[in-house]
Amino acid sequence: MSFKRKCRAALSELEKTGISRVAHYPLLFKLLHKFGLKIPLPPYNSFLSNVLITGIPFGVLFGFFTPSTIICSYRRNAIFR
Repeated sequence: MSFKRKCRAALSELEKTGISRVAHYPLLFKLLHKFGLKIPLPPYNSFLSNVLITGIPFGVLFGFFTPSTIICSYRRNAIFR
């Protein structure tokens, strides 16, 4: 069974449970599947895999934007002192 067929079967199974589609098929996983990565859906993935798949992009983006906002706010406040 190909990955696309497995994914479709898993999505139809999860839709029958009443869980919203956003909860069982997040945007990040949609993007990863469009890029060709064969990652199982979050309910069928291990906890550690889900933490790494979602945590690494969050950490990178948070680490990139947080220092820049702190520096900008510090510089802006330093001018008005």
